[in-house]
Amino acid sequence: LDCGGLPESRAGTMPGAGVGLDIDVTGKPIAVNLFFEYYRKSGEKIIPVGFRLLGKFPIIKGKTSLYLGAGGGVGYTTPPTGQADRTPITKSLASGVIGLSTKAGEKAGFFIETAFHRILISQATTDIALRAGLNFHVKGK
Repeated sequence: LDCGGLPESRAGTMPGAGVGLDIDVTGKPIAVNLFFEYYRKSGEKIIPVGFRLLGKFPIIKGKTSLYLGAGGGVGYTTPPTGQADRTPITKSLASGVIGLSTKAGEKAGFFIETAFHRILISQATTDIALRAGLNFHVKGK
């Protein structure tokens, strides 16, 4: 489980926050990442919700890992205040991520990552976010 502890940004201009859940595949260096994010500035909103398949690559065994992943989901967006057409859009999106995760103990750690989202419509832009935050580790039975 991770919580964005620092503001996220879209092209350095749009603050936001997010939460994700990584479900590790037992005995494999892969995980399924479920995510929800929220960005807002000047009346414009971007809300991506989805999943990614992550590959995890240990850098320091049991402590630090590089991860990368790709997936999809749904994106909701509203244009900025002052734009003539402020019709909200909800469409499919493509998503990717690359980052580093470090354990600070058995139950917590931190991460830094770069992610992208692209809502699948004509003339769409790719939104890039630089994020950092906390990881909380929960072990199943």
